[in-house]
Formats: sequence, structure tokens, C-alpha cells
Amino acid sequence: MSRLFSILLFLVLTLLLVSGLFWYLAYQLDATPPAEITLSSLQAPIRLEWQQEGAVTVTAATPQDFDAALGFVHGYNDPAMVVLLRQAALGRLSEWFGDSVLVIDRFSRRLQLARLAERSFHLLPEDEQIRLRTYAEGMNAALETPFVRHLDAFTLIGRLPDPWEPWHTLALERLYAWLATPPLSADSLIAAHPALQSFVKEDRVFRTFLQFHGWEHSIAWTLTDDVQTHLYQRHVYGATASPFLQSMDLRTPGGRPLLVASLPGTPYFPAGKSGTHAWAILLSSSRALRPIAAEIKAPVTTYERIVSRNNSEHLVPILRLEEGLVLVEPIAPVPADSLQPGKPGRRGWVLTWPGFSPPSDHLAWHQLPDTPAAPFRLLDGDGLSLRPGERGVVLGSPPVQLTLPGGLFIGQTYWVSWLGARLDSLTRQETAPLNPARISNDTFSLWAASLLAPLTASLDPTTLPTPATQEALTYLRNWDYAYDRTSIAASIFETWMALYRDSTGTLPMGPLTPLPDADRARFGRLFNRAVATLVSNYTTDLSQWRWEAVHPDIRYQIHAPVAADRYTPLTLPGRGHPSTLTWGPSPVSSGPASPSTWESWTSGAAEAPFFVRSHQFDTHRFLGRYLIDTEPVILRLPVLPERSRPTTLLLPSNR
Repeated sequence: MSRLFSILLFLVLTLLLVSGLFWYLAYQLDATPPAEITLSSLQAPIRLEWQQEGAVTVTAATPQDFDAALGFVHGYNDPAMVVLLRQAALGRLSEWFGDSVLVIDRFSRRLQLARLAERSFHLLPEDEQIRLRTYAEGMNAALETPFVRHLDAFTLIGRLPDPWEPWHTLALERLYAWLATPPLSADSLIAAHPALQSFVKEDRVFRTFLQFHGWEHSIAWTLTDDVQTHLYQRHVYGATASPFLQSMDLRTPGGRPLLVASLPGTPYFPAGKSGTHAWAILLSSSRALRPIAAEIKAPVTTYERIVSRNNSEHLVPILRLEEGLVLVEPIAPVPADSLQPGKPGRRGWVLTWPGFSPPSDHLAWHQLPDTPAAPFRLLDGDGLSLRPGERGVVLGSPPVQLTLPGGLFIGQTYWVSWLGARLDSLTRQETAPLNPARISNDTFSLWAASLLAPLTASLDPTTLPTPATQEALTYLRNWDYAYDRTSIAASIFETWMALYRDSTGTLPMGPLTPLPDADRARFGRLFNRAVATLVSNYTTDLSQWRWEAVHPDIRYQIHAPVAADRYTPLTLPGRGHPSTLTWGPSPVSSGPASPSTWESWTSGAAEAPFFVRSHQFDTHRFLGRYLIDTEPVILRLPVLPERSRPTTLLLPSNR
């Protein structure tokens, strides 16, 4: 008996030892940032403090040394995402995943993101090239650490990250600029031209693969109370669980504080505060599609060569005119007077975009914390700037600009007018000082409130076919117009409006009084269909129709990219709507769901902190996927000192 007990005890201890070793290797190997890293470009040591909330405090002797620190932080904090984005920008994803992603590489090569980025680098002044080389050195130092080299994102595909070239940063800049263009919609024009339809489909695959989309829903506003002016910004960036903007507190001895959010893979700051100056840059870039005129010369054809993981070679033909990318190869020349009016697409189409020429926004980004800033060229440069004594200044030419009694509101979509009206209403009720955090948590929809009364009044209770439709109508008539997590009426209304959009191609956007008889009948039929859809998907128990369950917040974490489906889903409760100050994706908006957001708010006062709110998902810790927080984390910059935080010293090589 004692022998059997000894054997069982040995097996149990062995199992515990193996489990512990697996846990250590999976979650603890080199998890602590390195204590010291040597960089040849530094003139003096740099101190990095790694905060639990995801921010990093950088203390350097001069602002010029910040570039090396930024590169190291970006390469160490989320290397899988930043290297994946680089592969996409270079059109080299098939080197990792094989022929299954050739469509993405072909699309990137047609945009010529890499080729034009390299040209752009050589056109920069020498001092700016040096800054990009310094950033690349910091990035490479991070990519060479044991922690990064042993990540499952690289070990399971058997590839280590290639060295980061200085011009790779400009390739990512160009990639971000393309993702910031509004996607071409599948309208009747595009449906009539197979080549345009193919381009739209490839673009959608490109954006969805990277999980970066929906940027057009980003907003910014300023509001002034009796004490100060506040600047708030919200960046919508798709369905990735990886942090999109890296929060950093940059310090120099005796210098002004620089509190920023940087784009991974670049030393560029869409959001930040420098002393008393705060800014918000909404990532947007203009593109246009137009017919090729009869007198335009034939396009030039070039080729890009792709070698995939299995060593298969593919040539990508690229048709270009001087002003843009040709999407439909022109047919043989015909007399101009033979073109049919209203059908200019017979001769082909050209897509124009600033990224089809070599300019970079490098100088504009670096001058942004100061004044005056250089003009943006790749991006539109739309945003808001806040300085003492101002109520905000509009930067660029945002598509939607609202002047409120207490400030400014900018954005790109038709929802902005509803959000601006709600913001104005809320601030009239608030007492100073205003609280941007509370205001931006508002889930009340003025859009829904303007529509619901005439719509429910148009429904005849005697024509509702089932108890579920009658109960659903009761919920709607008692709705408070809030898209909060527990709302059942929000799910009913949204399903109803999505069916209306699908049947008509548009959304009702204003009061519907009086409602014509034909529309009353249509809304009645669609209401019955909406309830039937919810019953089919969630049973007749209306308690299962809560907004958080019907429209959950699903994000995707980069994990073990051994195939094209390299993302692991993380599911959070749904909340908010495009028509509410709290953002939430909705089926009534076109495009894939984009729940991921990064928010910040501050004021123009020199001592005012810079607050950041975003989700942080630490899936590297043990059971990290199952211990995620459903609420976003609020971070205050500058971060208060704390001795227990891990630190890294970046040291000059001559020390």
C-alpha cells in the first residue's frame, strides 16, 4: 500500500512540476523588462518607468533622445502587432502565412506603400533621417530582447522579426493614412464595374484582416465652463484588442512636460499636451474616384514581385497614371464624342490619394507640439488645438464642424449633429467644473428619441401577430432612449431600424411627423420582422434581448499567428451607439463592427493632467484571457512616482 501511495505521490508531484514549468515558460519567461539596454545613438542615459496601466514614463537629457525611447517602447510593449502591421505595409504577410493572404499582399503592393515610403525617407532633410534611424535603433533593441524573440507570435511560425529599417516607420505612416481613408461603398456605380467591385472587396479584406476600421467615427470637442476650457477626443480604431495608441509621459530636466499618445511603429502623436497646449488630430485622409478622361494617355504598368512562405513567386501588375492608381484598364481609344453622357466609366477609373506620391507628414508631426506646425499632406490634419485664452481652434477642414455655445465639436459622419445637440443639452444641465468623463459616458440617444414616438404611434396593436410583438411594443413605449447594457428596447429598436435601412438603403434621420400611410404600413411590417428575428436568435424570453448580449463588444487579440485566422476573440458586454456620446458599434452603420476606442481629456491649464481611458488586455499573464476587465482603465498623466515600478535604463555605448 505504501508503495502504491509513493507512486501516486510521485506522479502528482511530477504533474505539478510539469504544470509549473509550463506556466513559467508560457507566462513568466523574461516578462520583466530588461534592466539595461545599450544604444549607440544616445548621448546620455534614458530612464524608462513601466506603469501597470500600460503607460511609460521616459526621462531623458534632451528631447532628441525621445526617439530612441519611443522605438524601444513600441517594440517591447506590443511587438506582435507592430511587426504584423509592418509586414502588411511592406506587402510581405505571405512570408508568414503563405498563399492564403496573397490578396492582402497584392493590395498593399498596388498601393505601393513600401516603395513610396522608401522614396519619401530619402527626400527628408538629413536631421530628420537621423531621427528615424534613432527610432529604428530603439525598435531593434526591443525586437532583439529574449522576451520578444520567445513570444508565441513568432516562435510558432518559426520566424523572428527582421531588423527595422528607418524607412519602415514611413511605411507604417502610409499604412495608417490609407486606413484613415473612408472605405469605398458598394454603391450602384461600383456594382456596375467588376474591377471597382473587386477593389472594394480587397480593401475590405485588407482592413478586416488587420482589424483596423471605423476611424471615420472618431470625434473631438471643446467646452468652456466658468473655470477653464476642456478638450476631449475619442479615437475609434476597429476591433483589435491590442492598444492602438501608446500613452507616454516624456520628461527632461527643467523642461516642460510632454504628455502624449503615440502611433505604434512611429514617433508621431495624434493626441497630446505640451505645457499649456493640447491637441487632437483625427486620423483621416482624402481619396477620390473619378473617370479617366478620353484625352489622358495610357497608364504605365509596373510589377511587384511577391515570394510567399512556400517559395512560390507572384507578379503583381500595377497600372498608374501620374495622378493615381488605375482600377480599370482603359479600352482601346475611341473618339471623345462617342462617350455616352452619364456613363464616363466606359474608359476606366483612377483612384487619387495623397499617398500615391512620396510626401510624408513627418515634419508636421514633429512640429505639432509647437507652433506654427507644418501642413499635413498624407493626412488631412483635421483636429482641434487648445491654448490658454481660447475656446479651441479647428485644425484642417473636418467634414462636420459644429459651433456650440460653449465650444466646438468636430467629426466626419452624420451622427455628429446628434452628438453635438446632446452635448449642448448636457452642458446646460452641468454645473462647473464640467466633467468630461461623466459626459462621455452618456448613453442617451437624441436620434432614437426623435423617431420613436411617431413610429410606435403608427403601430396598430390589434395587428401585432404574436404575444412577443405586443410585449416588444410595450418595451419600446417605456424606453428611456438609452443604449445601456441592460436595455431590451434598444435591441428591438436597433433591429427594426437595421431592417428599414436594408429595405430602403437609408436611415430615418429626423422627426417623422406626419407619417404617410405607405410608410406606416412598411414600418409595421418591418417591426413584425424585427421581433421575429430576435425570437429566432434569442427565444421568446425578452430578458435575453439585452443590448449587451444582442450587440456584444467583440475584439480580437493577436495570438499564435500560425494561419490567417491568427486572432483570438475577447467578448465584452455591449454598450453605447453611434448616436450616443458613449461609443458603441451598431448594425445601422455601414462597415464591420468597430468597438475599440481610445479616449482622453484635459484642459489648457499648465498644471492640468492628461487623462486617458482605454481597455487594457494583459493576455500574457496566467489565465489572462479569462481575467479581463469589462471596464476600461482610466490613466492619469503625469503618473505619480512609485518605487515598485519596473525600470529600464537605455545607456550610451561609450559609457
